[in-house]
Amino acid sequence: MKHGMMATILGAALMMAPMGAEAQGRVLTGETTAVGGAPHATLSGVALAVRRAGLGDIQIQSGQTATVSLLNVARGVTDIATIPTAGHALLQNGRGPYQQVGAEAGAQLAARVQALFGMQTGYFQPTVYADSGIESWEDFRGKRIFVGPPSGAAAVNQMALIEGVTGFVAGTDYEEIRMDWGAAHQAFIDGRFDVMMNAVIAPSPLVQQIAASREIRIFGIPEEIYATAEWQELVNSVGTTQAYHPMGLYERGVQFEHVIEGKGAPMMGYTFYMGVSADLPEEEAYRIVSSLIANLGEIEASAAFMPTVRIGEATVGLVSTPGLKMHPGAIRAWEEAGVTIPDSLK
Repeated sequence: MKHGMMATILGAALMMAPMGAEAQGRVLTGETTAVGGAPHATLSGVALAVRRAGLGDIQIQSGQTATVSLLNVARGVTDIATIPTAGHALLQNGRGPYQQVGAEAGAQLAARVQALFGMQTGYFQPTVYADSGIESWEDFRGKRIFVGPPSGAAAVNQMALIEGVTGFVAGTDYEEIRMDWGAAHQAFIDGRFDVMMNAVIAPSPLVQQIAASREIRIFGIPEEIYATAEWQELVNSVGTTQAYHPMGLYERGVQFEHVIEGKGAPMMGYTFYMGVSADLPEEEAYRIVSSLIANLGEIEASAAFMPTVRIGEATVGLVSTPGLKMHPGAIRAWEEAGVTIPDSLK
């Protein structure tokens, strides 16, 4: 319901935004994931900013497969899309869903796509029921743990997360469970496994749903682990980032372990970027990002989770993605706004 309300508010804002004389001229095509998530909300915010600045319109196709959207931008089919940083790395090497593309063609295609900015689109949240008897990471041993869907990067990242904290290996120290996200949430409610390695925004209606009838416990990363060089290398690898889950987002039913006062619960976040063709004129990219920056406060207020997306940091998840560059127009806009862009992204 909250996802729907957020989408309605953004849609209404788009319709009510003043349209300049130039707005009817330039129409960009956009792709993003399902309504309600951070990628969709972010692209909707960009569309709002673009329209308000009189730069044109973005026609958004939602519910798209993000790995396909990357190919569409690279091939010039789509102008702008929300893209997982892990997907960019896979295309760069012709791996995963891009095996048939191959490494050479994949690298050429990946180079055709540049970032306007990076973003944190959610957190990996190890979740158990508070009365399950699982009170620490060490209690994960021997348990049935949902790690993610059968394919995709989430399961790989979450098994790496578990191993990074505990040293536990899937299939040896715990039973690895895989299924689609929707089925997994219902299966957890039904008690079909012990630990759910969730991947959600914050606050999340899915977390609220699970906690509605039975209190849950969400584990942050122990500070002694989070501070080590080994963990920093892991958490800042392709597709993930260092993150802190803020407190006070849930009224009841949710308790957190390993909270650092003033920061929140240390966690592993996962990242996307706003991708455009490298052929997009520099001035146009500059104006798009400048309009986004001008409207950033309103965009971040459009949904409770939007401040955790970290758009204003500009480079979240980008530096750790091999071969990914920022668009020169975006670099100019962010640097004018006082954001330092690493040389590796130029």
